[in-house]
Amino acid sequence: MNEGLSILGVGCVTALGRGWDVVSAALQAAPSLPSPEKSVPPGGLPGVPIRPVPLPEVPASISARLRRSSPISHFSCAAAADAVAQCPPLPADRTAIVFAGSNGAVTYTRRFYEEVVTRGSGSPMLFPETVYNAAASHVAAMLAWDGIVLTVVNDATAGLDALA
Repeated sequence: MNEGLSILGVGCVTALGRGWDVVSAALQAAPSLPSPEKSVPPGGLPGVPIRPVPLPEVPASISARLRRSSPISHFSCAAAADAVAQCPPLPADRTAIVFAGSNGAVTYTRRFYEEVVTRGSGSPMLFPETVYNAAASHVAAMLAWDGIVLTVVNDATAGLDALA
């Protein structure tokens, strides 16, 4: 392992809330999860509160870019802003953004192809969000970043995968 590697900022927006402190507290207070053999009921797990996260305000420099993007991209930019607020300025040649997303682009891809199959064409409103790194692209634009951006897309473990 590289001893010079550091994680300087982490931002997150989940159905449990925004910010690591909020999400961590919600996870610790949640009842234990069911075993894999049991299915999760529609609407989630009983007793696990879901906190709606309002769309955050975005800087004017990126608001036009996000005007037709999905909530995932807005939440991603909010998480990135939270992470960057924790960081000192760093040289781009020694810094990377590691972006983790779970399930969102897969949902848009499924919806897009469903429209293609049923109607013969897919909505251009859905198409940009089918690209797995679309939200990471918005984050890089928001930060005026031209350095390394690594996108990790997975199930609910994507955040842990990105930290690893």
